Order: sequence, then C-alpha cells, then structure tokens
Amino acid sequence: MKKLILCGVAMTLFFSCQVTERMYLSESGMVRQESELDFTSLMAFAYTPEARDSLRNIGEFPIDTIVSLADSNQFTMSNGTNEKAQAEFAKAFTKSKMRYVMNDEESKFITFTEEMSVDSFNAYQKNIRTALIKYEQADELGAANLAESGLTNVLQYKLSAGSFERTTLNKAYPLDNMLTDSTGISAKEMLNMSEYKIEYHFPKAVKSTTLKNAEISADGKTVTASVGMNDILEDPGILNFKVEFK
Repeated sequence: MKKLILCGVAMTLFFSCQVTERMYLSESGMVRQESELDFTSLMAFAYTPEARDSLRNIGEFPIDTIVSLADSNQFTMSNGTNEKAQAEFAKAFTKSKMRYVMNDEESKFITFTEEMSVDSFNAYQKNIRTALIKYEQADELGAANLAESGLTNVLQYKLSAGSFERTTLNKAYPLDNMLTDSTGISAKEMLNMSEYKIEYHFPKAVKSTTLKNAEISADGKTVTASVGMNDILEDPGILNFKVEFK
C-alpha cells in the first residue's frame, strides 16, 4: 500500500495544490526543514467515498505513516519515467523522512529533515544537489515533476547573531520549453492554480526582511510569503531573502 500511495497518488496530484516550505530555527542555532504537499482539495477526485470504504474495510484507510526517503523501495513517486535514476537520487536523503496522512479531512505528504546545525544542514543539502544533478542528466522531466512537490528544493542557510539568510541552489525549469504538447499546456494551466508558500519560524523577533510581499506574525517570529508554482519553478531565487533580528 505504501508504494501505491507514493507512486500512484503523488505524481497525479501535483497540480492544483499547495506546497509549503517550513523552517524552524531553535535558540541553540539548530534547524529543521520540511516541505508539505497538501492535496486535500483533490481527494474527491482521487478517492470516491466508495473507494475509501473499500480501503477502510481492509485496514488501509485512514493512513498516517512515516517512511524513509532514502529507502528506494518507498521513494517511487514516478509517473513512468526513469525509476532507476530516481532510486539513485533517493539514496542521498539519508536524513529525511516522509509522513503521509490521508483521512476524511485531509491528505498531505510532509517531508522533513532531522534537526541539525546550519553547517550540517548546508553540507547535507549540497550532497542532495550533487545527486540531483545526476538525476537531471538521466531524466530531466522526472526531476521537473519532483520539483513541483518541493522534494528537490535544495537550500543553503546563513546564520549570524543578528541575521538569517535563505538561498536556493535550485535549477530553473523553463516550462514553456519542456511542456509543449497539449498535455503539457494543460499541465501549465493547472500549475497556475497552485501555490508555493514559505513559512519560517525564528526564536526571536524579526526587525526587517528583504522578502517581497512578506507577512510577519504578531509576535514577529514567523515570516511567510507565497508565489505561484509556475513562478518558483521558473525563478527559484524569487523567495531568497534575508532577515534582520531585533
């Protein structure tokens, strides 16, 4: 069932959903990062009430499970593309897991890293980037599909006593060049209805940020912003930013 979840559902529901990138910074300087793919609104199309009841009868609904992303038997979110290249890419995710939640109220994939220092996080992300480059060379479209989920979001953080900075190492995906047939055009139209959001949590209040259209929480400790999925795929640096702490 786990393989069916990751293979059959994810790649068909990357459109008309919201991806939220979250980061939690502790007072000790440790970071934890996660990406949430929320496709709750599409559940009616994916699973009818009858289908849910059938799964419920055999103990496969509702679901709340956690799997290792480095386990190639689980990381099979493929739509028929190069599964071997994808499995090799998965091996880089030694410090990441995926939680899959599906019930009558919500459906989400949440990938998350272990809590680690900023230096360790940056080194881990660079290793993922190296593996991603190899994956892109073997299967560019497959890599683009995973990019829509936030799974291939490779980040670098910079932390000092008075500031924090987010930079992405992501490659831009020129969708106009990659998706040219009628199916691709429809996919781009659906991506226009999808949103990419960032939500960064800090242990102290933010004085200012370079993030465009950012919203800062009432206590000053959470910064959020969102862009269209097309925008983040074609210009990954659009959400690069720096904050200054009070």
